[in-house]
Amino acid sequence: MIIYYIDNDEGNMKLMDCYNFFVIILATMPRLLVDESLVKYLAKEKAMFSRTNFVVIPCATKGQILIEHEKERADLILIDFDMPALDIEDFCADILNNEKLKHVVIVVVSDSEISNMDRCMICGVNAVISKPIDQAEFIETVTRMLKIKKRELIRVLMKMTVVGKGEDTFYATSHDISMTGISIETEKEMKKGDRLSFTFYLRTKRIDVNGEVARITDPGKGLKRYGIKFLTLDDEARSFIELFITMNETS
Repeated sequence: MIIYYIDNDEGNMKLMDCYNFFVIILATMPRLLVDESLVKYLAKEKAMFSRTNFVVIPCATKGQILIEHEKERADLILIDFDMPALDIEDFCADILNNEKLKHVVIVVVSDSEISNMDRCMICGVNAVISKPIDQAEFIETVTRMLKIKKRELIRVLMKMTVVGKGEDTFYATSHDISMTGISIETEKEMKKGDRLSFTFYLRTKRIDVNGEVARITDPGKGLKRYGIKFLTLDDEARSFIELFITMNETS
């Protein structure tokens, strides 16, 4: 197994050649399991590593990532949609249906085809980086996802349509969820009062909702954060959301 770490003084990705040293620091450093074809994009950005050391474990297949995650309990998994060995559905199910493995952020690099985006959303991935890869977007997404705390893993990919604007459909990432609404992050420009219909998945449960933009903030880096008030939410969906929130708060 090849292990890299980030040198805090130089900002360079270096090969870790001492297993004992790796064991000692692993307990305190965030661990990233990364498709080996994507490691080069992390290595390009020295500024990202100026304050935080972390371990990068390159993997050749989705199966290898599952094996390493069983051993290392990664903080973030970064894969290409077409990474060999497993379909994205089977890969995510193996992780998210396992109580010991599910507390991890999953980021997928994929082309922007609707079918692929929908499959990622249904699988429960936390974020998608579109191809061709934009270096700034890549680093911003990885950095943002690394900051997610265990109880914020409610973040999921969502498919949204602005009501009354034809086929104005886009994808967003949820930031937080409650019984009355949800906070999302997206580059999409909306205004207060805009009505939306949207779909998201909590584990394998599909939730279809109508909502309204109630609050707008600007976290920077090209993103907008919108507070969406639920307008329609059936009793079954409401009960599932309540259960999901409770389970994440106590896990």
